[in-house]
Amino acid sequence: MEQRPADYPELMDYQPTRFMLPTSHYDQAHADRAVRFIENLKHTKGKWAGTPFWLLPWQERIIRDVFGVVDANGYRQFRTAYVEIPKKNYRVVHVHRNVFAKKLIELLENPKAICATV
Repeated sequence: MEQRPADYPELMDYQPTRFMLPTSHYDQAHADRAVRFIENLKHTKGKWAGTPFWLLPWQERIIRDVFGVVDANGYRQFRTAYVEIPKKNYRVVHVHRNVFAKKLIELLENPKAICATV
């Protein structure tokens, strides 16, 4: 795995979401796996072709909350995430790579992902 550039912003002082149920806990291994998977993806077209998808801190926080908060059986607490991202903020790239990651990471029998951008 390639290293992030030294000047790239990092997620600092991460705290799991305040919406975590009392029956759930934060599993760093699950969250790290999702972040690692996404950051191993590479752009395929344009001037960024061949470079990794480095997550910005706000993107990494979403991924860690969605994939890292699990119940006692290890299943994700959040199975659906609604995220609004304003135009010109990596919206399409963020949504598409997260749907792709979900499809490959999830071990559910019938995974479903819906993606929409306007």
